[in-house]
Amino acid sequence: NKSIVSDSIIQPAIIKQAQSFGLKTSLTVNFITMLAFQDSLALAEIKGVLPGYPLLGQLRISTEPFSKGFLTHTLPKPGTVWIEQRLLSSFNLKVGDSIPIGSQSFKIDQILISEPSKILAGTSYAPLVFMNQSDLTFTQLADSNYSNMTYNLLLAGSPEAFHFFEQWLGAKHLLSPAQFYIDAESRHPFIKALLTPLDLYVSIFFMITLCLSSIVIAFSLNNFKRSQLKTAAIFSCFGATPLWISACYGCMLLFIVGITSTLGIFAGFCLEYSLEKNYFSGIILQAAPCATSFIKAAGLGFSTASLLVIFCGIPMLCSLHKTKPILLLQSLRPHSKTNTLAS
Repeated sequence: NKSIVSDSIIQPAIIKQAQSFGLKTSLTVNFITMLAFQDSLALAEIKGVLPGYPLLGQLRISTEPFSKGFLTHTLPKPGTVWIEQRLLSSFNLKVGDSIPIGSQSFKIDQILISEPSKILAGTSYAPLVFMNQSDLTFTQLADSNYSNMTYNLLLAGSPEAFHFFEQWLGAKHLLSPAQFYIDAESRHPFIKALLTPLDLYVSIFFMITLCLSSIVIAFSLNNFKRSQLKTAAIFSCFGATPLWISACYGCMLLFIVGITSTLGIFAGFCLEYSLEKNYFSGIILQAAPCATSFIKAAGLGFSTASLLVIFCGIPMLCSLHKTKPILLLQSLRPHSKTNTLAS
């Protein structure tokens, strides 16, 4: 959810206190370096991780180049690395070969397809080399005085835990000027700049859809009202009160709202799952939606549909419960055209 980014080792007191508030933590180390293999050179981003990474989402790896791969919770074993396909292509390497990193050679165990810290997979300017953090010292590249080192303390947990942690962090003033407490949007400002107008367009599209739906529902209910005038007149003939007629048609409307809303919400989630799995897998990386978000979305769908139908259906109910029994007798009279022919 959030992280602390630093160019020096993050104080253990911060990690310990975050865990005491119920936050899950994971520490990663990143730096950019130049890798050499035979006569080729390539820029690469080295990332050292510890057990527990990632806190949210899963890694996607493969043993075959340019394949979809599979999700995993495991990490590279000591002495092995996972490498993006771009770097393998640059050095003409394959899974099982060895690649020199600093003063040590590592076996390429898997091809790294995507990982959750990359909002858009494959868009970083340097291909990623994933390794166990315990191997960084053997490369002799990971020096605490190395200016290109970036330490990331990743944090995940409930909003309440973050609230208490942020209060403690602000009171203690432990962060140095070179340490930053940021969220996902601050880490990727270009993604935020891309999504901000997209949210506006989605809101405009939602309002237009809502207005068009109101018009369609109003016309449909008006046609339904005309078809039910005789039925309401029959109810009145049998002694039904206006309140009973309104309650009867109101329950009918609520039943229709429940059925259609359920089908619409189910179809929406199926469409979202299908698009994410078949078209956006490996491009946009997100954690699985929790039950709370599903309940909120379903509640919003039910409430929107209910309000829409109620506001459009109130005029219909008001006109139906005022239907007089005389209407039934008037509908049984011959039409004027028929009278003319008969005469």
